[in-house]
Amino acid sequence: MIARFGGMKFFCIPASLFCRAGPVEQLDFSQLRLEQVPKEIFKSRKHIEELLLNVNSIEELPSDLFRCTKIRRLDVSENKIKVIPVDIGALPSLVELNLSKNEIVEVPEEIGLCHNLAYLDISTNIVTGFPKSFVNLTQLSSLNLSNNSITHLPQDFDRLVNLQFLDVAQCELRLLPPSIVHLEKLRVLDLCDNYLTELPPKMDRLVSMELLDLHCNMIGRLHDELLRCRSLKTLDVSGNQLTDLPLNIGELHNLVELVLCENQIRHLPSSIGQLKKLEVLKASKNNLTVLTPSICSCALLTDLILCENQLQEIPASIGNLRRLRFLDLNVNNLHSFPPTIGGCQSTIEEVGSAEGFQEQFDRFDPINLLLCPSHRFDSVRESIAGNSCRALAICDVCVFLDLNVNNLHSFPPTIGGCQSLAILSLRHNHLSELPMEIGKLNVRNLFPQF
Repeated sequence: MIARFGGMKFFCIPASLFCRAGPVEQLDFSQLRLEQVPKEIFKSRKHIEELLLNVNSIEELPSDLFRCTKIRRLDVSENKIKVIPVDIGALPSLVELNLSKNEIVEVPEEIGLCHNLAYLDISTNIVTGFPKSFVNLTQLSSLNLSNNSITHLPQDFDRLVNLQFLDVAQCELRLLPPSIVHLEKLRVLDLCDNYLTELPPKMDRLVSMELLDLHCNMIGRLHDELLRCRSLKTLDVSGNQLTDLPLNIGELHNLVELVLCENQIRHLPSSIGQLKKLEVLKASKNNLTVLTPSICSCALLTDLILCENQLQEIPASIGNLRRLRFLDLNVNNLHSFPPTIGGCQSTIEEVGSAEGFQEQFDRFDPINLLLCPSHRFDSVRESIAGNSCRALAICDVCVFLDLNVNNLHSFPPTIGGCQSLAILSLRHNHLSELPMEIGKLNVRNLFPQF
């Protein structure tokens, strides 16, 4: 029998439920504002396999709970539990244990007796370390330790040979144990928001790793060994102290998402063009002055985020990115914009800031957008008012054109060729007039403010 009471608004559980209904194997008492575990449930302790007590106000786990020896899944997350009883070791059948979002300070030695435990979540507590027996949990495949006060992981961490998911984000780690590289089944490694300055040697042994999140650490260099993690699909190193990338970054042939924001990176290596599966590249808030043309060989690229750099030009081959949807070039030093931008035939959508226009954005589905405010265009004489004004005529898929906060003195008549244009914003420029051809447009919203 399965009994679900989660989210109901009663405070008394009828004892008759457990006397007449037959063996109860699954019980859901989540979100009932309980302050203690109901004693009535233990009348079925010989049969209970799944017990959900999450999102309550329980402060203590009673000893009777640990006589339910058939329990396979126990969820007591989002309560006020401060202590994991030593009796936890009396649950030999336990496969899934969720203790997240409590007030737990210490993990008892007896947890090492839960030999069948495959899923363990202790995130968002006050845990500082682990007992020696912790590495006896050799069946663990998913371990979430994030948002704790953990300063180190056990040196023999590699004994967790079946681990596939490891989240140690938002802790206080300064070093990783060298043994971590022997976790050959590890697919996801989340180490964000720690104090790491480097990765252990031989990271290339993590042959199954698909996601590595290192954002918000203090890493100053990525070693070439990392490039031999050929299964890697997502790499996030944002918010570190990187000044450059490995020259052979293109060897990560399966990479789909590369996040480099908030570093001091000065250039992207040309080998980045070898990332044929790359769909998302985020490199905002760096020191980029030039964008390597090879990036335009990443034919599957849909998101290119380069705002808040020092870019002075965009490669003419940008038009090769036929699938580009999001192009953010806010706050750079661009002097011109290539006419080939019209080759980006997919929807180009806004990612950067465009204050005051969210209401207008919501009216379009899909939104096609070329967003270039605050680029300090030199009156765009070179890119719009001059021979390169064909850029606007070619960009016939553009629905929203934002050229706010630039130095425009004139605007080309070829604007009349942008038949899809619905919103045109030219605020904070130096325009004295608009071309007659603007009357050919079906513009719904015009914001000149010369």
